[in-house]
Amino acid sequence: MTSLATLSMAALAERSGVDADTIKKYQRLGLVSGPRRTGHGLMLYSPDEVAHVIFVKRALALDFPVLTIRDMLGRARGKLSTCGDIHTVADQHLADVRREIARLKQVEASLAPLVETCSRQGPREACSVFAALSHRASPRPEIADDETPWSAMVQRYRTRLIDSASQASAMQIDFNTCQSRRMAHRAR
Repeated sequence: MTSLATLSMAALAERSGVDADTIKKYQRLGLVSGPRRTGHGLMLYSPDEVAHVIFVKRALALDFPVLTIRDMLGRARGKLSTCGDIHTVADQHLADVRREIARLKQVEASLAPLVETCSRQGPREACSVFAALSHRASPRPEIADDETPWSAMVQRYRTRLIDSASQASAMQIDFNTCQSRRMAHRAR
């Protein structure tokens, strides 16, 4: 049951710890109920909205989508959600977060060696990062582990890059530049 509207916007902002402009944004997004107008023209909020505003702020901080927050509050379907409903949504969101973390770890594992081995000198075409990202993947013969120091660099470049558009397709990096340097190094 909703309690009687007795809070002004300033009081709602103070009790929730969320500024008035943000509360108005939450209202526009349908996450928080609007104020009730009294007979004297005052705009008042229910004390229940304090918990809703805090909930919305914390849910957004955890990257819950707006529509999901609306569902959890029961505002989208016009009914109250149960604890089981909220748990299901939170569990699904946690699984999504874990998938994103795994994807970002793959990106880091692919990108870190490129950044670490870059000389940071010369023209763009001589940059190992640019070379690794701008060439098409092609099959290559395996290199023996005892062929150092170039084998370590080539092995690092063989890591997979994840498409930044999250299309879940991976591409192998072209290593022609590294292999030609390796051959020149051996010829010395």
